[in-house]
Amino acid sequence: MAKAPAMQFYVKDWKADTDGLSVAAKGAWIQCIATLHLSQKRGVERRSLAAWARVFGCTPEEADTLLHEIKASGCGHVTFRNGDVTVLSRRIDRERKAKEANRMRVSRHRAKRGSNENVTSPSSSASASAITIKDCNGDETPPYAGPDKPIADASQVAKATAHLRDQFRIARQKDNDIPVLARFDTWVQQVIRDGGCHNGGADYALSIMAADFTTAFASYLDRQNTAVTWSGTWVQNARNDRLAAPPPQAKRKGIANDGT
Repeated sequence: MAKAPAMQFYVKDWKADTDGLSVAAKGAWIQCIATLHLSQKRGVERRSLAAWARVFGCTPEEADTLLHEIKASGCGHVTFRNGDVTVLSRRIDRERKAKEANRMRVSRHRAKRGSNENVTSPSSSASASAITIKDCNGDETPPYAGPDKPIADASQVAKATAHLRDQFRIARQKDNDIPVLARFDTWVQQVIRDGGCHNGGADYALSIMAADFTTAFASYLDRQNTAVTWSGTWVQNARNDRLAAPPPQAKRKGIANDGT
């Protein structure tokens, strides 16, 4: 696997970890961090004392002193054994393990998604919601905006809330790796309040399907190496993309599949 050309530098943590080190030890530790970032097993590197001395640009005796100072400070985990020195950065090692765990989770999710792609969800609300999608996306009814947006009544809110809960339950039955959305009820209320359709966004909520939760989670996993958060916005984006996609071409009578 190709190494990342850059890494995050946490200035506050660096200051807290190294303020008690000598200038020489600080220089040795930043050299260690760069080496650990590029090592075969990110976060940990085992070398001879002479090899570490070459990394630091000093004598083996000076390298031994610097490594003991780093160990004593606690900013790095340093082990001396049989003439070799193993240096470990807890942060880099922790980040590597988290990425490996996420990579395995993505693989499991994609394999599971492939095995379920032909399964039809037994949602009794699918037909009901299909009727209302046109209200949000059809040419006859442009979306509402601004202060003229209508307010949903209690029965519309209850119907939309039940629908979102049902679709989320169906999605998680297909893929139990999908995490629970934080503040789910708050997100549901926001969807209904800000949907921008008839009935104060209740129809918008009814247009969100189980497949949108599944698609949203797959997109989230693909982006999890960046600073992103799993939230209802992913689901709404998946819903919008699905409904914005052009419908499949209908087959015309008298035209063969090969176009002749």
